[in-house]
Amino acid sequence: MAGSPVLPVLGIRNVQSSQLSFLFSRRQTTGQKEDRSNKEQTRARGYEWWRRRRLRNKGVVEFSPERLMEDNVGLPTLFPVSTLGELKPFGLPRQLDKELTSYGPPASVVRYATLGMKHILESGASQSSEEARYLLTGHRGSGKSFLLLQTVCQALVNNWIVLYFPRTGAWIDSTFSYEYNAESQTFHQPSLALHILQTIASVNGSELSKIPSPNKDGTLADFIRKIKKEEHAVKGLEQVMTALASQTQVPVLLAMDDAHTLFATSKYRSPDYEKLRSYHMSTPLLMLDYLTARKTFNRGMVISALSYSDTVFYPSLSLEHGLGLESDRHLDPYDTIDPTHYAHATSGIKKIHLPYGMSTKEAAGMFEIWSRKGIVRRSTDETFMGTFAAAAGNPKEMRRGVHLTIQAYNYSPAGLHE
Repeated sequence: MAGSPVLPVLGIRNVQSSQLSFLFSRRQTTGQKEDRSNKEQTRARGYEWWRRRRLRNKGVVEFSPERLMEDNVGLPTLFPVSTLGELKPFGLPRQLDKELTSYGPPASVVRYATLGMKHILESGASQSSEEARYLLTGHRGSGKSFLLLQTVCQALVNNWIVLYFPRTGAWIDSTFSYEYNAESQTFHQPSLALHILQTIASVNGSELSKIPSPNKDGTLADFIRKIKKEEHAVKGLEQVMTALASQTQVPVLLAMDDAHTLFATSKYRSPDYEKLRSYHMSTPLLMLDYLTARKTFNRGMVISALSYSDTVFYPSLSLEHGLGLESDRHLDPYDTIDPTHYAHATSGIKKIHLPYGMSTKEAAGMFEIWSRKGIVRRSTDETFMGTFAAAAGNPKEMRRGVHLTIQAYNYSPAGLHE
């Protein structure tokens, strides 16, 4: 095999191409040729299958509530393909999506915080959301979005109705059309409301079929399917949320990432060209009603997460002061606090703070995933402790350090001649 080329793909080195050729073979009929895009998709599926099999053969199990126990803290787990497939209509936060879709199958580590969220989810399955409203806080890169995604996956496996909104910043960044409604004295977002309704029905169809519709004509799933025009979407979304709040057959989880945008000034403008706050927009205001307990689910809970990686909308002073969050920003005499945002922040939302760094047990599990995926070239105790100490255990900084190490090695004489 001396003459066979080496496959330098995604950290898989010293593997001869003939050894993986069976992964990419496809039946060819006479006179038919695949276009380039189809070939690339075939190769991608082959690599994905190979990497997932490689992880499973080395003892990486799938993420499930049954494995969430203290003995398994630090255990590398794969997100189930079926669960992530159900979440596909909702999408993922941009950075989290990039992390999960690069270098192999989506995986995560069981953390102590994961166990805590499991207990919170179990207790919230039979109580009102009035006392079950949470906000995940912590420094940049501490794993808030990952923890929220793990909690959402647990809820899906346990047959909750899941309303997962990973990019709430899109609600106020002028992505969707808006129009003023004199009756509600808010700015409606009909296209956004219709999109949310379609997503809810796509993910929770079977569970929504257990709940009667607001007009008592069929099920809630049938009610949503009948809403096909934007002019009916805003009112329809409010009716659906009211129906979910009043029922007790199925627990409801409202999960929102980038939730700090609900306490921010939007990119929308009024007819007088004044900047609109998030509570002036119909959809953010509706979700704020449940986060601040103006409206509650009879059976369910609300979990949200801050983000310090958003370069457009940073957590506002109103939110930081209302929740008593640590802030490193410099204040000046012209900084103001919005009284409405401050009132929302002081409405009894419970903070769940993630520490800056992981424990050594948790970090070792994450490092093991990177090693098995081929991201870490030399998985030794010295490499792990050096990466862990340099990043103080922060997941994002550890990942960044490993990535920079890979780049440095690839452009070094040893990497270029490997």
